[in-house]
Amino acid sequence: MKISTKLKNHLNKLAVLAILIAFIGNLFIGSVDASMTEEPDTKTEEFYEDKELQRTFKDMNDYSKTTTEIKNELAINELKNNVANLIATKKVKTNAPLENYDYKGVTALEINQAGSTYTSITLPVKGDNYSLISNLTLV
Repeated sequence: MKISTKLKNHLNKLAVLAILIAFIGNLFIGSVDASMTEEPDTKTEEFYEDKELQRTFKDMNDYSKTTTEIKNELAINELKNNVANLIATKKVKTNAPLENYDYKGVTALEINQAGSTYTSITLPVKGDNYSLISNLTLV
């Protein structure tokens, strides 16, 4: 099945947003800053408004409502094995060596969009040459 470029772009953005939300969520669990829930006072504070960015976040929010995390360990293991096989057989070309993929930190999602169901798997990339958000995501 062929996935449209627009859907691919939105799914990539959704994957990055999911990683950022998970990372930021871990930083703030148990503490809520009241200032985070207040609307900006447009009379006294400057704030940046980017319509394209707002549309992107709205689209990602809409997609997140159709996305659920896969918790079934057997399904996750099957996905991990499939990805490892795709990388090992070079059907998926990657920039990082196989040993740099963190198969323990995998996130798997089921995405229901436009009457179809997609599965995504995100493997963090670890190592000194990679940033905290480096990953491989396949849909």
